[in-house]
Amino acid sequence: MTAMSSGAIKKTALINYLLLLTTIVFWASAFVGIRMGLKSYTPGALALLRYGIASMAIIPLYLKYRSHYSLTKTELATAFLAGFLGIGFYNAALNYGELTVPAGIASFTIGQVPIFTALLALFLLKEKLSISGWIGIFISMIGIAIIAISQSNALSFNMGVIYILLAAFASSLFIILQKPLLKKINAIEFVSIAIWSGTASLLIFLPSLPHQLIHASLQSTCSVIYLSICPGVIAYITWSMALKRLTAVKASSFLYVTPIVSTFLGWIILKENISLLSFVGGCVALVGSIIVQKK
Repeated sequence: MTAMSSGAIKKTALINYLLLLTTIVFWASAFVGIRMGLKSYTPGALALLRYGIASMAIIPLYLKYRSHYSLTKTELATAFLAGFLGIGFYNAALNYGELTVPAGIASFTIGQVPIFTALLALFLLKEKLSISGWIGIFISMIGIAIIAISQSNALSFNMGVIYILLAAFASSLFIILQKPLLKKINAIEFVSIAIWSGTASLLIFLPSLPHQLIHASLQSTCSVIYLSICPGVIAYITWSMALKRLTAVKASSFLYVTPIVSTFLGWIILKENISLLSFVGGCVALVGSIIVQKK
C-alpha cells in the first residue's frame, strides 16, 4: 500500500513537472517568435493573427473536453475579462514592447508578474505582505531601473519596457481571475473562453491584417503559426492544468527559469547580444521576484 502510494506521488510529481516544463519552454520561445513575427507584422496585427489561428485550433479540444457545468453570468463575465487582459491586452502590449526590447530582456521584465500579483493580493484580497516580500519588490524595482538605464540613449527602449510592464500587470490579473474559475470548469474550457474573448478584443486590428498577411515573409508567418499553436494554445492549457493541480504561488515559482531559457534562445536563434548591464538588471529583477515568491 505504501509502495503504491509512493509510486502514485512520484507519478503525480512527474506529471506536474512535465506540465511546467512544457509551459516554460514554449513561453520562453514565444519571446523569440514574436521578434521574428514583428519583421513583417505590426504588433496588433501579429497578436490578432496569432490568436485568430489559436481560436480555431482550440475548437476541437473544447468540444471534446467541455464539461456540463454552465458558468453563471458573473463567472462568464470574469472569464471574458480574464481573456481580454491575459490574451488581448497582454499580447498587444508585449508585442509593442518587443519592437525595441530584446527577447531575453522582455522575458526578464515579464518575470515581474509575481511582484504585481503580490501587490494586487495586498490591495484587493487584503493579504499581508511580509518584510521579505517588500524587500523583494524593492530589489525588483532596482533591477527594472537598471534595465531602463542600460540603454538610456534610446527612449523607445524605455517605452518598450513600460509596455512590457503593463503586459506583466495584465498577466497578474489573469492569474488572479482564473484561479476560482478553474474550480468550476476544466483548463481547456477556461483557456478556450479566454482565447476567444481575447481574440475578439483584438479585432480592432483587423483592417490592416490582410495587406500584411499578403506581403509577409514565409519565416514571419510560420513564426506566427508556431506562436498560435505552441505558446498560444498548448502552453496555456498546460499552465492552467498545472495551476489546477498546484497553488498559484508554487506553480509561478517555476517560471523564473523562463527568462534564462528565452535569453539563450534569443542568442542562438536571433543572434541577440544583450549588454552586460541589461543582463545584470534582469538578474536583479529576477532575484527580487524569487524573494517575493518565497515570502
